[in-house]
Amino acid sequence: MVSGTSWHALEQRISNAVKLPRHPVAVGFLDAAPSGLEQFQGTEPSGCSFWQLAGGGKSLFTIPENHFNCAVGAYTHNIPLCPTREKETEQTLKIMFDLGYVKPEEVPQIPQLSKTPAAIAYAPLGDASFTPGAILFACKPSGAMLLNEAASRAEIGSGAPALGRPTCMALPSTLQAGSIVSLGCIGNRVYTGLGEDELYFIVRGKDLAALADALEAITGANSNPSEKPPEEPGLNGRGGVSEMPPLPTATGQPSGAVLSLAGSDHLPGGGTSSSESKTRLRRCMLRRRVFTSSLRGHGFDKTASMPRS
Repeated sequence: MVSGTSWHALEQRISNAVKLPRHPVAVGFLDAAPSGLEQFQGTEPSGCSFWQLAGGGKSLFTIPENHFNCAVGAYTHNIPLCPTREKETEQTLKIMFDLGYVKPEEVPQIPQLSKTPAAIAYAPLGDASFTPGAILFACKPSGAMLLNEAASRAEIGSGAPALGRPTCMALPSTLQAGSIVSLGCIGNRVYTGLGEDELYFIVRGKDLAALADALEAITGANSNPSEKPPEEPGLNGRGGVSEMPPLPTATGQPSGAVLSLAGSDHLPGGGTSSSESKTRLRRCMLRRRVFTSSLRGHGFDKTASMPRS
């Protein structure tokens, strides 16, 4: 365990900021079997199946042989298959090639762990008794957005596009890059129960505290648009425009028409707006005011001319 690190406290802080459907999963790539942790007994169809077990509350560790059922997962974890099963990787890849699921030239680009781990430990983050190499967050896009923004603020964002299949390559990628967003793959979704509206955010274990610190600032910044901003001249305080001078016409004379999104059911042109349309327009006006106030707070003047490209 990293000196002074409370994985339980970090899980609580992050869970308070981001809605998570299950426990974040701590994954440790170890040089020896850990003491005090139960060794997995039995079989699973894939390496990511152990993610589901840990996300459901179990703590365990595996040895390389436990990963032989998944040739692709063994490849990304740099686990050589035993001689009797070493042809399975070639057979699995051939099926993928024939289906058009992956191209042969893509295989060398799939990341791998730098060395074969003697054991791989899995646990709910808050229960981790080992130092995680990576932490997996299964979450909805809105949660991944906050985590990804926090990673950028903490300067541990990779800037890389979201990864796809195979999902397990996100683990070695994270160890190299700091943090990764993964869209998952069909195999992972089948074996882990990841929802159609969920994806993964993965971060290095050593960077988790920095992520949690940055997340507090990010969630605060993202909550501001729901707050009432300072009123500006010409705004009636209800999300609409009022007390503004008439708009000039082509002749230069006032038209006498004033747009009021809050006090009228009519839009320019004689059309009648629906309640939904007015609500959207009010939100747009509110966001404009928040954005303008934010610029002023950072020393920008909205009346200043902008550079032209």
